[in-house]
Amino acid sequence: MSSKNCYQLWGGCFEESASAVLRRLNDSLDVDSRLFREDIQGSRAWAQELHRSNHLTDETYEAIIQGLTKVEQDIEKELSENGRLLDGEEDIHSVVECRLRKYSGDAALHLHTARSRNDQSATDTRLWMSSSAQHLRKELIQLIKVLVNRAEKEIDIIAPGYTHLQRAQPVRWSHFLLSYAWSLKDDVSRLDDQQNRLSTCPLGSGAIAGCALPIDRHRLADSLGFKNVTPNSMFAVGSRDHIVSELGSAMWITSEQIV
Repeated sequence: MSSKNCYQLWGGCFEESASAVLRRLNDSLDVDSRLFREDIQGSRAWAQELHRSNHLTDETYEAIIQGLTKVEQDIEKELSENGRLLDGEEDIHSVVECRLRKYSGDAALHLHTARSRNDQSATDTRLWMSSSAQHLRKELIQLIKVLVNRAEKEIDIIAPGYTHLQRAQPVRWSHFLLSYAWSLKDDVSRLDDQQNRLSTCPLGSGAIAGCALPIDRHRLADSLGFKNVTPNSMFAVGSRDHIVSELGSAMWITSEQIV
């Protein structure tokens, strides 16, 4: 579903549209389109909390939820068929909002009540990283099981053990295989530690100074699968430590197996 831009987040102060060079620098849709499920998940939870706190009518809430379901189906289909989205908006958040308005009408405008793009994108990122880490963890555990099974079946195979690039003592092949299994187990523990740090919900932090509405952030966090809420709104929307930590874990897992 290609479209003309519903709006630009930065366009209010400018008479002319952005140059193609700026669009290539600024637009992130080709990258963050992978966050569409998390963006819609967060929007559902936010709409539910607004409804629970009597800031959305039943009619508006239902229109938003039904519209989000249609938007999710459309985006999933287009990514499956084309590998990318052709919308004119700059990022996945704008795409979801623009498409939602086509399905839900003016009700879609209420979804952004008391929510900032800052806490929205921070929440999407944490949700996506958490899901990716869980997938990686499952793959690592499966690889550990393969190594353990091979070690059991091939326990009588003897191979040379190396140290300082020279042959040293003869060892069981299974001993060598399990050395990698234990290394991978450390990687699983590293991911578990990272998962605990990721499991704090930024949603409800607003742009920088919190949410003016009486939102139950703990209930909101629970509905999204987080264990806790971020304790400080500036930290919530400004911190990127968890991203650096996740990338570091991924690089470590890759490099140690190569070495």
